[in-house]
Amino acid sequence: MAVTQQTLDTAQKSYDLTLLQFHTGTGTELAVSQAQTVVEQARANYSAEVRGRAQAENALVLLLGQPLPADLPPAVPLNSQTLLTDIRPACPPTCWRAARTSCKPRRRCSQPTPTSVPHAQRSSRPSA
Repeated sequence: MAVTQQTLDTAQKSYDLTLLQFHTGTGTELAVSQAQTVVEQARANYSAEVRGRAQAENALVLLLGQPLPADLPPAVPLNSQTLLTDIRPACPPTCWRAARTSCKPRRRCSQPTPTSVPHAQRSSRPSA
């Protein structure tokens, strides 16, 4: 939300500058109108972000069945988390190829491989 707030502040400062230019005779009414539109759009974006955050917090309260604790840890950016690298795939794509028999998944793969599909279900190709 800080970025959206900064965008709104910057748009407001730009509008103030454009309005000052208009009053001194160096700016146009069109430029003032455009700057006002940018401020209104930035204000709408900020309001939408505040509303979205409130909805997310309400959803968490509903999910937990109690108010959010006051001592929640700060958010951690996704690029610094190792969630996806900690998860090993159950069946790597190399197991899907019949030519590669050296790859054996630890547990049975839920995806059908070319060798596990019965012959009747395989696509029939005319032999040359």
